[in-house]
Amino acid sequence: MSNILIVEDQESLGLLYKQVLRQFNHNVIVAPDGLAGVAAATQGTPDLIILDLMLPGMPGTEVAAKLKELGILPAAPLIVTTAVGSDDAQAIARSMGAQGVLSKPFNISSLINIVREALAGSQREVAAA
Repeated sequence: MSNILIVEDQESLGLLYKQVLRQFNHNVIVAPDGLAGVAAATQGTPDLIILDLMLPGMPGTEVAAKLKELGILPAAPLIVTTAVGSDDAQAIARSMGAQGVLSKPFNISSLINIVREALAGSQREVAAA
């Protein structure tokens, strides 16, 4: 069971993440904006962070920079979600140190697969250390 932090301003999408990932026995916390996401990350120890690029107040790129400053990233793998064009999203995600990009709209199987891959990669890194 992993602790997953979702930083997503669309309430219905946050609920969808929570419902789907809880079916796979993950603990899920949803933060509605960047400031709440940073606060949630510092209060718990996320095993994975799913971060929307376009957030009110503090965009995803700033959230990621703050989490790096605090040492939360890259310790926890990062998945970026976005409705931005694929090539742009990939470049932005790479610059943020993300392990993957989930383009909106996405299907549930894509969500499950990218979460599994990110968590498996994180566990391999821990085992190698």
